[in-house]
Amino acid sequence: AQLAPNSPGFMFWSVTISPLAGNVIVWDINNNNIQSRSLHDLSLRWQVNVKNMDCLSVAADRGHVYATESVVAIEAASNNLFAITALGAKRYSADRYFLVLDAVTGNIIQRILVGPNSRLALGLMVPGANNDVFFVTADELIRIYYDPSTAAV
Repeated sequence: AQLAPNSPGFMFWSVTISPLAGNVIVWDINNNNIQSRSLHDLSLRWQVNVKNMDCLSVAADRGHVYATESVVAIEAASNNLFAITALGAKRYSADRYFLVLDAVTGNIIQRILVGPNSRLALGLMVPGANNDVFFVTADELIRIYYDPSTAAV
């Protein structure tokens, strides 16, 4: 399916499956959004307009999609990818947020500042075995705990 006919930005590492929700979760890097599409016909279920800079991850048993949001003036894929490296003497930095999205609705459950003015870097987000999630910034490894009884991070 051609999901972004005017400016596609899907890449192999920007797609994951939420099997219990019946969704394909995709990061459209060129158009600065995260989309949920039906596993059956790829129809759009929800879309969140954020500048995600990391590989998406799903914790199916929790009903979560993990992503990030970087508040930076970067417009498209080439700018986004170049932002993780030094361009001349400039290196892009941004306030970076960790996002917990509801896999069914796309609603943002939590938005937590994890890297104020941090250097940008692409990274993986990995759900742990103890209601936790691991991911990286350009400078550190971060572990976030989620308490399902209070819905707090």
